[in-house]
This record gives sequence, structure tokens and C-alpha cells, in this order.
Amino acid sequence: MKLRILCIITCLCVLLSTNTFASTLSDNTRVSSTEVDEVEAIAINYITQYVYNSYLYYTNDLYEGTIHEVLEEQYCTQEQNDCYSVAGESVSTSVLSDRIDSFKAASDYFRYIRTTQEITRYDFAYSPTVIETSITNDSAYVHIYTEISFKYELDGETALCGDNYIVYLQKIQGQWIIVDVQSEELISYGFTDLNTTYSDRISTFNQMLAGNVDSSTNTSFASLTAESTSTSDYDRAYNVNNAIAYAYTYTTSAYNESSIGNNSSFLNDNFSDYTNYGGNCQNFVSQCVWAGFGGNDTLEAVNNHDFPMNDNWYETKSTMAHTASWTSTSFFDYISSSDCEMTTVYGFANGNFSGIPLSYLRGAVLHVNPKEDGYSHAVIITKAIGQSFSDIEICANSPMRKAVRLCDQPYDDSMRLIMPTAMKSGRTCTGGTHLFTGNHCKCNYCGYNKLTVTGTMLKPIAAGTTKTISASANSSCYRMAICIRYGNTEQWTEYLNTSQINKTFTFSNAGLYTITVSARDVAPSDANSVTATHVFKIRVY
Repeated sequence: MKLRILCIITCLCVLLSTNTFASTLSDNTRVSSTEVDEVEAIAINYITQYVYNSYLYYTNDLYEGTIHEVLEEQYCTQEQNDCYSVAGESVSTSVLSDRIDSFKAASDYFRYIRTTQEITRYDFAYSPTVIETSITNDSAYVHIYTEISFKYELDGETALCGDNYIVYLQKIQGQWIIVDVQSEELISYGFTDLNTTYSDRISTFNQMLAGNVDSSTNTSFASLTAESTSTSDYDRAYNVNNAIAYAYTYTTSAYNESSIGNNSSFLNDNFSDYTNYGGNCQNFVSQCVWAGFGGNDTLEAVNNHDFPMNDNWYETKSTMAHTASWTSTSFFDYISSSDCEMTTVYGFANGNFSGIPLSYLRGAVLHVNPKEDGYSHAVIITKAIGQSFSDIEICANSPMRKAVRLCDQPYDDSMRLIMPTAMKSGRTCTGGTHLFTGNHCKCNYCGYNKLTVTGTMLKPIAAGTTKTISASANSSCYRMAICIRYGNTEQWTEYLNTSQINKTFTFSNAGLYTITVSARDVAPSDANSVTATHVFKIRVY
């Protein structure tokens, strides 16, 4: 296999910030800076070796400098039933040794599935950042965030992977020894149990490649087509491109941190972060689907649970109140019970989505790594040029993934594919059936406003790029408008008697631009005139 790599290891920076993987900050006032530097260097070096083994197929010794090596080589008098405190838990050295062994086995597993598929990376760049370091007596931990970027082809799109690690160390006979590692990635995949047998996973992977697994699903393309074409009774169709643009907007921190609208954690500030509450993956995927259904990206709209949120599916930034269907893979498909038209297909343990049209795959939700009460992880499909996993790309959170191929991830078990199509408001007309007169979008009976305006969201773009922003309404309007806001500066452009508008604009500065598109059905002098808006963001780097 050809491996052509330009490795760029950026300078390390020590950053003290709110910890999104461990919840407390440290007080190292009594610890020398030399010892802090030593502990951080050991931790960074170890994680770097793990990353290079997993992604670039190196064979670094992941036992070296760990408790596993201490017990194996017996170069000190450490007993296997001695215990150390790890994350507030007293753990025996023998169990810690097993955990290191499992961490190494995970790296071996990743290297195996990737080399077997001949996954090649170009322009590989790796940047580790220390988020937090804590040293207390002879115990320490270092929280590290790593960002990896690369291309699958020389002229291809840049993929990003962001991962959190916590490395625990213990001073044994005057030497700092790694005793445990927590990986956000392994937690999200459900690989943290010591009962995880990577040899079995490799066997399953080999069977998948050989086509020796059950490739049946719970539906067929014929039923899929029949179920997903009748959307006339729904208020809003699923906009696949907007869902994908949202996914890209909030899965990268690769922009100027001093720019307006910056959020260095790449999350949407209008939503809660559930990283420390079981993971943020389904919350992120729900946001993508919400954006695909035209959700207004404002704090007020989110806290008010404006459509397309409803009583069965919502999140609240102000209080973190939410439905299980918003944040849990086990309950997400419950929103289809009354308000959302979607098709759910189970299966695909054979490495491809045979029988599923590409148009249905783009923007679909994918639940992976099954467990007893559902699935361990949620991602959104953002690119599909074929049915093979090597032709599919995903975006995700917890851990962060952007434009990463499905075959590059450990998703070799049965999956659940959920394809949204349309959403309805659930409002029942007091007159039995809504009645509208002329160009009016307000129901004569119940006052329901059917007017909808949808802007065309964009993937992140480079500063200085000129793009056309489009918007359309579901009815001919008296007036439509586009507002482009950057910081305290905004520019409005109005259009009369139309249902489709376009605005060409040069995005000169890096940051988040807020786009508001609005529509009014009839003149405001009419007492029954109604309006509709769509607010979204465009990231410029």
C-alpha cells in the first residue's frame, strides 16, 4: 500500500479552560513547573504514539512506560493487589494493567481494519493540546485534546478528527508511570468494558469483508419508496443540504479564534452540551435534523421550542430540559410516532447500503455499535457517492468527526439507518380543514400560519469568498428580505412580489455570520397578514 504523508506536528500549547471531558480544574500551586512539564510530556508522547499507531499504522510500543510494563518486567517490588486512585476509584494494579492492555488492543484493532482496507492518508497533521493537568502528591492526570486532519486523496476534502483523552499517572520509585487512559472515542463506541474482545471484533470485520454476514434489512427499496413519497399532509419537507451544511458548520474549530462569533469548542451556543452527561452525539445529530427541517438558529426559538421542535422532541438551552428523543439513540425514532415522516432500516452489517438510493442516504441519521438498550453512537451521513462504506462520509460529535469515511470507523456491527422526510406541526384546525383565501397564508378558521421560508445554508467557506444566498417561500409573497449580520453590522435587501430571492455577498472576515431570511404573504395593512423567518449561521474561516 502506498502511504504518502506530510506530517505536521504543531507546537504544543497549554490551555486552561472549562473542561468538557473532565469536570474539575486543578490547583498545582505547590508543584514545580518542571514536574508539570515532565508529566505533560509523558502523557502527550504516549497519546501521540497511540494516534500514530491507529492512523498511520506505526508499531510504537504502548506498554513502555506503563503499569503493564512494571508488572511484566518486575523491575520494582510492586504487588499486583496494590491499588491506586483513578478518577476517584481505587483500582488494583492488575486491573490497571489489563486496562492498558485493552487500550493497546484498541490501537491494534484500528490499525488492522484500516490497513486491511488500504486506507491512505495525505497531508496528515496532528495537534495535541493540554487542557488540564493535575498533580497531587504521587498521582497525576493530564487531559489532552487532539485534532487530526488529513485527506483520503491528494486533491480531496480535508477530514477532521477531534478526540479527548485523560492520561492517569502514578509516581513509582521516583518515576512517573502511566496507569490508565480514558478515551472519548472508545467510550462513545462502547469499547470501555474490559470484556471487549478485539480479536472477536477483528473476526467479525473479516467476515464482513468476506461477505459472510447477514446482509438482510427490515425493509426493501420498494417499501422505502412507497413510505417516503407521500408528504402532502406535512408542513415542512426535510432539506438534506441544510442538514449537511449545519453538520459541517458545527464540527470544526479550524478558524481564527479571535474572529467574531467564535466558539472555540465548535459547538452551537444556542444548545446545551451533553458531553459530560452521557455524550453529545445524539444531541448534535438532532440539531442537524432540526436544521434540515428549518429550525431558527436563535436562543429564543430554541428555548421556546419553536417548530420543528414539539412536545415529543425538544431541547432547552436555558434549563437543559429535553426529551429523551432529542439526546438518546434509544428514543430518537420515537418522533416518528405522530409528527415526523421517517423511514427506519436495520441491518447493513455487510459493509454497504445495498438497495438504499443515494438520495436517501445523504442527510440520514445512522446509529452504530449496538448495545443492550439501543446503540452506543449517533452520526449523520454527509456524503454518499456509492453504497459501500468507503463511499460514505459522516460528521459527528463526541468525538468530533468531519468528512470521515464510514469504513474508517469501527462500525462493523448491525446499524440503524433513519431517513427523515417531512415534519408536521400537529395543529388541528377548528374548522376541520384549513381554509386560505387568495395569497393569504393565515387560516380563516383557526389562524394557522402556513407560510414557510427556507434559506439555503452553506458549508464553511474561506474569508474573501463570494457566494449567493438563496431563499424560497411556499407561497408568492408581498415582500421577502435577506439580512446578513456580522458583529454589529447588518445589511438588509428587500424584494417585492416574489417567492424566490437571491443575494450575492462577499464574506470578507472570519467568524460566524447570521443570516435572516423573512417573508410576508400580503401587505401589512391587511389585518390578516402573516410573516415567516428562517435564521441560520454561515461559518467563515
